[in-house]
Amino acid sequence: AGSLINASRLVALDGGTGQVLWERGRTGLPEDPLGSVSFSSVPIVVNDRVWAPYFDNKDLCLAVLEPSDGTLERSILLGSVRDFTSLRRAATPLALADNVVYVASGFGTLFAVDADDGTPLWAAQYRRDHEMRRGGLSVSRSDWLPSAPLVSGGLVVLAAPDSPELLAFSVSDGAFEWNADVSDAAYVIGADGRHLWLGGSEVTCLKLQD
Repeated sequence: AGSLINASRLVALDGGTGQVLWERGRTGLPEDPLGSVSFSSVPIVVNDRVWAPYFDNKDLCLAVLEPSDGTLERSILLGSVRDFTSLRRAATPLALADNVVYVASGFGTLFAVDADDGTPLWAAQYRRDHEMRRGGLSVSRSDWLPSAPLVSGGLVVLAAPDSPELLAFSVSDGAFEWNADVSDAAYVIGADGRHLWLGGSEVTCLKLQD
């Protein structure tokens, strides 16, 4: 059986009654591919399937589940974390735009995945900002609240949980476009294709293209 120390459970509830429809995770059974994984964020619906990010030890994956009963249709391996000494695992919120799923790993990489066949399209790396603690453990120095990547104006804007700066990448190939140090911001509000609004101690508006 797999270790359940860091494992978590994904639960589906009936929207009308609140009754549990199905559960996945924390079984510890070797024949269960999700038995000892750690689901890292809330799932989203993609093409009538439930997509949920999870860590299986050092591997970051996406589970594609049948919504009616939680059957695992496929698992998509995105990458493996080399330095996995964080005190807590970073959230990996998902975003869906133009049939592409975006995954913020929380470990210095943003992934783009084809929503039809699950093929990874690109992976964009950025510099993480963390500090060492006693025993070699590291924690992020970012003050961003957990939020999904935002797609607008041909860019993927990321308030990464492991970077204090706001980051922007090209939707076509993940090329780095710009970064911004916005000390008063804590989360991304939205964008209209030309401008981006951030919330925090005050509302900040940035031009998307620069």
